[in-house]
Amino acid sequence: MTSEKIGQSIRHKLFEAIIRKDVNFYDNIRTGDLLSRLGSDTQIVQDGLTTNVSMFVRSLCILVGTIVILFTYNWILALIIIGCILPSVISSRITAGMLNTFSVRYQKSKGEMSNIATESISNIRTVKAFADEQDSSLKFAIASQEVFEYGRSKGYFWALFFLSFRTLQFLADVAIIYTISRLYDYFDLTIGEVTAILLYTRTIMNNAGAITNNIQAVAKVFGSSYEIALLIVTPNKVVFEGTKQPVDVPDSGSIQLENIEFAYPSKGDVKVLNGVNIEVQKNQVVALVGHSGCGKSSIISLIERFYDPIEGRLLFSGEDIKDLDNTWYHQ
Repeated sequence: MTSEKIGQSIRHKLFEAIIRKDVNFYDNIRTGDLLSRLGSDTQIVQDGLTTNVSMFVRSLCILVGTIVILFTYNWILALIIIGCILPSVISSRITAGMLNTFSVRYQKSKGEMSNIATESISNIRTVKAFADEQDSSLKFAIASQEVFEYGRSKGYFWALFFLSFRTLQFLADVAIIYTISRLYDYFDLTIGEVTAILLYTRTIMNNAGAITNNIQAVAKVFGSSYEIALLIVTPNKVVFEGTKQPVDVPDSGSIQLENIEFAYPSKGDVKVLNGVNIEVQKNQVVALVGHSGCGKSSIISLIERFYDPIEGRLLFSGEDIKDLDNTWYHQ
């Protein structure tokens, strides 16, 4: 139940953030990437937060608590034991960061693959019309191979780390047992105390191992949650903060473009409109005529406020459309 509630909340917040993005956002991202974030990435975070992350946190708490008990029991032995297991802990920390990087790349490549499939299937008539089946299949195969390469690299890295961690863990066990045997007489330890220290040590090692086992899953959660958070927090270039609704203005419905300069954000160095002035009164019919690329569609996009101009103002009923309530204006 908790897992489903978390998944529902993430999906809702993510979709709400996506649907409220401006048009420029959709110019720079593919549909497949968004579907991947809403689908597989959300599922990874949902599963990870309710199982792997909780296990990770539990093991970490037990590990820290056991170390504290060891310090209160005998701080010298505690330092020696920590020194023995420190190499494996450091290697785990380094590995977590690297696995996170692998996971981010892996999820991005899966999004790219999903995007190619979505575009090809949703535009199947166009694909058929140009006999582009072979090219579409090749593009998907290349994207699928990239997913495989990232997955294989992640698997090799994980296997190598797990082998080295277990080796370090075994060596730490040997070093700890040897050290305790050498210090048995020095600290005047009893058999019960030695047994307690070994049990504490085993608890530390077991939970360190559990943390390691969950590192890959936690890294996947962080990789997916990073992509989701990036979509949610990325600000719009077109900010809808206006509140005016000039319904009582006499010339309500007139449109004016004053010295408009505009370039698409994705092609900022290419100006589409430069110093354009147009005035259209209410109930007046105006035709925009010109060759392809001269800015006809761009003017309509500005009127609909899909984008904001670089310079100049666009007025509706004498009010700058930036000051108008966006919902009211579009209705």
